[in-house]
Amino acid sequence: MNPFDGLYFYEIVLMVGGVLLFAALLFVLVYNVTKNRSIKPLLLFFVVPIVMIGFPGIQSIKISGDGAEITRLTEKYREDPTDDAVRDSLSTRLAEIEDRPISNPSMLLDFADASAAVGDTTKAFDYVNKVLEQDPNSQKAVDLRARVRVEIGLRKLEQNPADTTARNEVVKNLPLIEKSRGSNAFNLLTAAKAHAVMGDTAKAFILADSAVHKRPTLKAATQFKKNLQFTLPKKRR
Repeated sequence: MNPFDGLYFYEIVLMVGGVLLFAALLFVLVYNVTKNRSIKPLLLFFVVPIVMIGFPGIQSIKISGDGAEITRLTEKYREDPTDDAVRDSLSTRLAEIEDRPISNPSMLLDFADASAAVGDTTKAFDYVNKVLEQDPNSQKAVDLRARVRVEIGLRKLEQNPADTTARNEVVKNLPLIEKSRGSNAFNLLTAAKAHAVMGDTAKAFILADSAVHKRPTLKAATQFKKNLQFTLPKKRR
């Protein structure tokens, strides 16, 4: 992982400058020791490079911490989309890192998923596209992009069931998230909702059931499965 990933230019300059200054002071310190000269005045100067290195270092640790927290909050919010407090916390975290020059593909995809979860699909696609610019063959990025497109289509269809453009978008991208390797519970739930909209409630029920088995804490999947039960023949309940 790039140690400078996510740091602003001035923070990188501080870190590099601090390392160089520390090395220079260390050289002078060794030189003074070999010449039996006093090193006490020199020791005070070491505070400067330590601060120069420490500040960007703390920011780097904070970025990693924010990334982990965003992933945790995203999963928690997707488990229960009615939790507005979690949604607000997730939006706040995303706002804190959105201007950071982050290039780590794993983190970018986590941010894309989080942005999609709170409804900021434009930002979600921006993050996904950054990953695809680095690796056009990233299957994870392709799968996530397809899921976001299906989610957008489903939201539009909820508002207007006659929206043929949205329906075509769902139909086009649904196979991509269904065949994604190691499909997670969130993909399965999205696919279940899509099949329900398409009128295939039997397939929707199977996918929702799979999502529940993969992630028993996924309240959205449990509720969706429960709602579907009333639309199925008794033998399927």
